[in-house]
Amino acid sequence: MTNKSENQFATKGDLNKLETKIGKNIRGFKDEMKTFMGVLYEKFDNEVKVVAEQYIDTNRNLVNINKHLGHVDQRLDKLEIKTEVLMETVAELKEDMTVMKEDMTVMKEDMTVMKEDMTVMKEDMTVLKTDMKEVKEELLPGATRKINKLEHRVTVLESRA
Repeated sequence: MTNKSENQFATKGDLNKLETKIGKNIRGFKDEMKTFMGVLYEKFDNEVKVVAEQYIDTNRNLVNINKHLGHVDQRLDKLEIKTEVLMETVAELKEDMTVMKEDMTVMKEDMTVMKEDMTVMKEDMTVLKTDMKEVKEELLPGATRKINKLEHRVTVLESRA
């Protein structure tokens, strides 16, 4: 780089050579920097494109999810309405069942009274049968005599005729 001399200073020629050498190095460095920056730019550009594509895909997915959630919301609303109607119906059925239970209690009481009445009627029928049998036994001997007399009169009248 520098010639050795007694005072150890560089000459103008040495500085010119050094400047030329530095200039070539700087030009080479500039070319390398341009290439490096170009590669960085391409890499950055590709990565931005990938991120943009991912963003678009994510947006599409969000739109689809929102549509699906809208359908789910509608179905939940319908289900909620049906559930309310069902709850009202169940409440009405409970009321009806309470009334039916009360009616059944009254019917059971009425059936008990009817059973008692039927027992009394059976007893009355037994008494009536006995009374009818006695009446029949009392009437039959006299009725037989009367029938025999009538038959005899008919026979007499037929013979005259």
